[in-house]
Amino acid sequence: MKKIIIICALFILAFIIFIQCGGKGEEGVVLQYWDTQPDLEPTGRMLHNLIKKFDEEHPELKVQIQYIFHENFDDKLKTSILGKSPPDVVLMDRFVTSSYADNDSLIPLDNFIKKDNIKANDYFENCWNECVYNGKVWSIPHHTDIRMLYYREEDFREVGLDPDKPPKTWEQVFEYAKKLTKKNDRGVITRVGFVPDWGNSFLHLFAWANGGEFMRNNRVSCNEPQVVDALKWIVKVNDWYGRENVMASQQGFGSREMDPFIMGKLSMIIDGDYYVGILKEFGPNVKFRICPPPAPKGKPNITWSGGWALAVPYGAQYPEEAWKLIKYLSAHEAQVTYATQASRIPALKKAAKDPFFRRDKYYSQFIKMMKHTRYRPVTPVAMYYWDQVRRALELSVLHKKTPKQALDEAAKNTEKFLKEHKSKKKE
Repeated sequence: MKKIIIICALFILAFIIFIQCGGKGEEGVVLQYWDTQPDLEPTGRMLHNLIKKFDEEHPELKVQIQYIFHENFDDKLKTSILGKSPPDVVLMDRFVTSSYADNDSLIPLDNFIKKDNIKANDYFENCWNECVYNGKVWSIPHHTDIRMLYYREEDFREVGLDPDKPPKTWEQVFEYAKKLTKKNDRGVITRVGFVPDWGNSFLHLFAWANGGEFMRNNRVSCNEPQVVDALKWIVKVNDWYGRENVMASQQGFGSREMDPFIMGKLSMIIDGDYYVGILKEFGPNVKFRICPPPAPKGKPNITWSGGWALAVPYGAQYPEEAWKLIKYLSAHEAQVTYATQASRIPALKKAAKDPFFRRDKYYSQFIKMMKHTRYRPVTPVAMYYWDQVRRALELSVLHKKTPKQALDEAAKNTEKFLKEHKSKKKE
């Protein structure tokens, strides 16, 4: 009896693993698809609707969608690859493509690309370049994002600023921030004008605007003078408020309806194009405008773009069928549908020429700024480097280290990590 129970248990376990890893059932091939896009937001809803449409048009395939919490995605994906039970398709943060490729955790897509005559110049250059590592293409760009400065019209008018004349330089945005900031009788901040490291700019945007680079001649360069000076400016703005006051003013802030910009607790913020969709859905009464992120005086206004890409993890059970889904989601029709309805920028240039992007008062500006975008370094230690730079920013604004000390440490740690990584690859 005990033997029968054990056999039954093993059979059930094998069946569960089979279902999780994909397999052939009555409906044909079952593809496992993972992403970090929740259905609560337009980005997730529209993408998943397109996948369901793909299902309808391909009766021989069935796609099982699994949402993974963003902070858990990398660990879960790496574990599945090591355990030889990865999903067939993933939508991943594009800048970490090189890290996964270097660890042989993705399948190169060059043969599929050649077979279906996919061209690199069909995509925005920065989007495509993030998907290429060591001469091979490891993911296909799906959508991108571009940072712009958002500002509330009524706040500008309230303090005598002209909404038709947004700040163009660091000096201007700092002066505007001082005018827009409000305090109550007890000196507590009730409205923040602008904090550089709020939103989605981080140190990268300001460093690039100041002429800095994070990789120069294949060397880690986050501690070069232009980057250090950019961080000094971020610290300077934080110091005007007092970092404790900045942190205290964040009490009660959250996402969606509790977003500080929507609540009228923040007048200016640098964020991505997706923020337009959030404002329209959760702050429909907020009158706002956008403009290019301010730059140091005498330097051009630039921005940076990240975004997402579709890839096939190493060990995927059905790479051919996975490519069908990737090709479908990357095609012109799907790109236009997704981008226009989810408030995103398509990675495909032809899709970005859709009339929607010419007519829309916000997205027409985003598309124009694609000519002036930067992207993070393509390196096998992309995520580690990103975390080190973010840590340097936090240490600096908290005055635990000077900007130079913090960035020197980040550069040293990253160089050491990169060297150790390369040594392990040779073993």
